[in-house]
Amino acid sequence: MPGVGPSASTAAAGTPGAGASQGGLTPGVSASGHPLPSPTPAPPAPSWQPAYTAHIQILDKVNGRAETLAIAVGATGQYRTLTVTVRACDARPPDQPPDATALIVARRDGAAAPIYTGWLLEAEPTAAMVSDPVYDLRVTACT
Repeated sequence: MPGVGPSASTAAAGTPGAGASQGGLTPGVSASGHPLPSPTPAPPAPSWQPAYTAHIQILDKVNGRAETLAIAVGATGQYRTLTVTVRACDARPPDQPPDATALIVARRDGAAAPIYTGWLLEAEPTAAMVSDPVYDLRVTACT
């Protein structure tokens, strides 16, 4: 009769071999039945690397002209009536998808307040918009 006999009753009783994984060991449990410690995760790879020069593209919406300025971190660049100071610039490592981000302060000549202060992202130019009627700014690279 199927299902009757010593092999059926042994498997049902939970003896070794019933439900055990490959090699007779249960994952996460030692041979003596004690839980194994969790493996130590590897530290995350650095996702951004500091760079020394920001490449900022400036579009003059009045004239329809664009120019890219290479501005060193800590320096200020000038385009017509706009000054752009780069505070920081970071790029992704070569083994990751290309991207760059720059922390800038943009100011029109003679204005008391900057038109923009913050991070610009190469891969997401619309994430941080510069709201100025004359100029659009975006970071194109950090080297």
